[in-house]
Amino acid sequence: MPGIKNKSNQPLQPPANCITCDYNLAYLTTTSCPECGRPFDPSDPQTYINPKQVKIQPPPFTPYFLSIILITTFLTLIPYVQLLNFFILIPTLFISIVALTDQDYQRKPLALFTCLYIITMFFFSILLLNFYLTLPL
Repeated sequence: MPGIKNKSNQPLQPPANCITCDYNLAYLTTTSCPECGRPFDPSDPQTYINPKQVKIQPPPFTPYFLSIILITTFLTLIPYVQLLNFFILIPTLFISIVALTDQDYQRKPLALFTCLYIITMFFFSILLLNFYLTLPL
């Protein structure tokens, strides 16, 4: 399959990948993909993929987020498992703080909300435990 005529005779600069097979097209002197044969035009970015331009929007509620909400709520409402807070919630809080400080992490609002939710539920669980301890038997 012949390629498109390269008007500028300049190879593509990285990053540039084939739309069909994701082959790296940077520095090629031809205007067709050596892997699948798909033609591309170096002067038209619509004919190849620049991975840095492709932004994948993360879903608003991830399974991680929903599981943390359920576990935190469950552990808060049951006073006899308060010790589990230190084994589940504290590492999760640490991971969320690390995610907040990571520059490449795309779900920073979700990590911030998780941190605030865990801290709030942790203090709520302490109040709830004090309430249970003051109840007459």
